[in-house]
Amino acid sequence: AFLNLRRAQGIVSLANNYPAELIEQAADVALANFRSITPKLLKALIENIQQRNIENNNQLSLSDETCSFVRDMEYFLHNQ
Repeated sequence: AFLNLRRAQGIVSLANNYPAELIEQAADVALANFRSITPKLLKALIENIQQRNIENNNQLSLSDETCSFVRDMEYFLHNQ
């Protein structure tokens, strides 16, 4: 019983360091894919989701104006 209490306290303590949205997403993944959920596992899932969100935000978006400067593939082919 004490072990389960410590696990629950560890999971609840993650709320102090991460936004609730990330914790909810990680909890959904953990409940769907794992039988035993530990604070270490939940923290790893949270950090993984957070890293994916950062990578998605770093992608460049191309506007129509920017696309007008991109040349077609035929421009680079030098077939004679």
